Amino acid sequence: MEANETMNLKLLMDHLRELYKNMALSELNELVKQQAFLNLWSPLFENVFIIIGMVVKFFGLLSSIFSFLIFYHSDLRSPSNILILTLTVGESMYILRGNDMVFLAKMITKDNWLLNSGASLDMAIMAVTVLENVGMYAAATIIVLITVDRCIAVLLPLRYSSIVTTRRAWICSLSALLMWAPWQLFLRITTAYCLIEKFKQAGFCSTDFMMELQTTAIIVSESFMACLPVLIVLIGCTIIGTRITLSQRRRVKLIANSVDRKSNLRTTKLLLSISLAFAIVYGYSFVIMMLGFEKSSIDYWMYTALDSSRYIFIDVNSTCNFLVYVLCNAKFKRTFLNMFTPLRRRRQLWTFQH
Repeated sequence: MEANETMNLKLLMDHLRELYKNMALSELNELVKQQAFLNLWSPLFENVFIIIGMVVKFFGLLSSIFSFLIFYHSDLRSPSNILILTLTVGESMYILRGNDMVFLAKMITKDNWLLNSGASLDMAIMAVTVLENVGMYAAATIIVLITVDRCIAVLLPLRYSSIVTTRRAWICSLSALLMWAPWQLFLRITTAYCLIEKFKQAGFCSTDFMMELQTTAIIVSESFMACLPVLIVLIGCTIIGTRITLSQRRRVKLIANSVDRKSNLRTTKLLLSISLAFAIVYGYSFVIMMLGFEKSSIDYWMYTALDSSRYIFIDVNSTCNFLVYVLCNAKFKRTFLNMFTPLRRRRQLWTFQH
């Protein structure tokens, strides 16, 4: 009896072992199939988003050129126009994406980089990447300045002209473009030239400590770039929207030193729409960036799509700002249409008007 039970138990153990082995083999085969599928479709999936982003950035650069031409023929003595011009410069710097240069270079050379051309290309890509990040940070800073400018115009209309001057607008705009360059150069140089590994070899500190320090610095800077400006812009837009609503009900002039109330109201709405679009897009980008630290709990394809879409949304936002400039500002719209009017026709219109 005991021998039969022992035999049955042995047969059961053999059966379970065989079943476990078959399950392990089936799971292994499934993992191999999934990995082969990812290796086949993942580059294509990512390249599709890169190509879409390049098309969007092409129209973004085109719109930036038109924006520069509009500002060239417009009045740059207005602080609001100066801030919008600087915002256009920052967005143009961001649209030049270093990652797309890598993609194009690999397609052109078919992954057969020469040593000298590869090193030169790496330096060019690093320079463009620094410009990209400086432009992103500068655009976020300018959006905050635009929100503060409109808050002063709405809340302190009598003191607006004395607080916000053309000289101060130029100083703040140029500072926003230049203040982020040293930090971005530090990040790129430490990453590109593997200074962390050199510090470890010299015995100054451990690699883990330097990696944690650099990761913390990047997270803090990204949070400062995305989270804090978005909060400031949302609070400022809420204050401006409430003030405009109350002023329209009471029919109070928003800016006392201006004769044309409608023009100032249009300017406020124009800048308010730009700030709100920034808050929505960059808030979404910040949320997706935070989800990146939990990749293990998110589907691969979903995260890849979300991560790629946040860059596309930022590019679309930068591109559509040109449409906002033209459609929401009568002077910009007139300047844009005059650019396509023949010179003879413009002279006739000028003679007729004068």
